[in-house]
Amino acid sequence: MSSQEWRRIISTKVLAEKGYETANLHNRLSQHSGPINNTAVECKSLEPIYKASFYYIEAATEQLFVNIIIILVAARIVGEVFQRFGQPPLVGDLLAGLIIGPSIFGLVLSSTDLHMLSNLAVFFLMFLAGLEMDPREIRRSGRSAIVISIIAFFIPLLSGTFASLLFGLTIVQSLFI
Repeated sequence: MSSQEWRRIISTKVLAEKGYETANLHNRLSQHSGPINNTAVECKSLEPIYKASFYYIEAATEQLFVNIIIILVAARIVGEVFQRFGQPPLVGDLLAGLIIGPSIFGLVLSSTDLHMLSNLAVFFLMFLAGLEMDPREIRRSGRSAIVISIIAFFIPLLSGTFASLLFGLTIVQSLFI
């Protein structure tokens, strides 16, 4: 593996969390001309770099699974409570996310992996909603649905534009707000 590949693989954050001297390490990597083996570049604690990055990946994976378990358990419990009170369980799931998220208790903190999985979950939720729609029902309520959609779009647009004009903005600025 070339020294450029090692530079790309090694994260400064990982090494800083492990207490390594990253500036010294980068100097040693840039001075090394030959191929780097597992013991060629070691840090202050004599632990090879590949082990440090492996431990970071392992810890991040464990944290992701712990976050997913917390989310699923909280959503299930609060969703069941809402269902027993005759409310839609989806509202309970959303409330559970608000409670365990960084807004209130902070049990689950946002990460790139969790964000990617949540986007994927929203995609599948929308896909499932589309599968459950009945085309005959859409045709029956089509005319009234179109009228309601047009009203729901234009009333906020026109009221926001009018309010922006009252505050002295130009027409173009008002339409964008």
